[in-house]
Amino acid sequence: MSDMRALRAGARVVKPPPLLALGDAKSPALVERFRALTLFAEHPDAARAARDMARTTFRDWGLASLAEDARLVVSELVSNAIHHTSPDKSLTSPGALRRIDLTFRGWPRWIFIGVTDEDSTPPMLPLGEVFSPALIENLPEALLPDSGRGLRIVQALTDAVWWVPGANGGKTVVCRFDLGADRLGNGTHEWSE
Repeated sequence: MSDMRALRAGARVVKPPPLLALGDAKSPALVERFRALTLFAEHPDAARAARDMARTTFRDWGLASLAEDARLVVSELVSNAIHHTSPDKSLTSPGALRRIDLTFRGWPRWIFIGVTDEDSTPPMLPLGEVFSPALIENLPEALLPDSGRGLRIVQALTDAVWWVPGANGGKTVVCRFDLGADRLGNGTHEWSE
């Protein structure tokens, strides 16, 4: 819809902030980007939709070199929410679909991905938190836990991973990509639409 038709229809037209190179930014808020998607765990295409959104978001934001890493990270986090969570009784009613919220927040130097589910149970710690990394190579495979490997992948591909309990239940697992010279070549980045 054109701006004029939107104004005639009573809709408010909001212009995006101007695009700035990282070095030109006076305030990080001027170049913030945000996208969100609500998924339902019982839908057979939920994980695929999340992966597709991750790839599209990173490419749209001029971060094609990180798109596949983001896609894998989102796949692991959303799959964990689909397969390993049970909603808190206070957040759901019998027979209701399990909600998963996926968010992408971009700043000049970081990208944050958040996956929120309705289960207050903390995520399983990555394997390195259970066994010393020096011991893992010497342990027989039978001793290694089957769970926690997905978060280990997320931890390896991102610069930080943490979780936050929800105010009324549930939790959000958050990860951060740092957008430094090692990831973006010369260290500069310009957002694209």
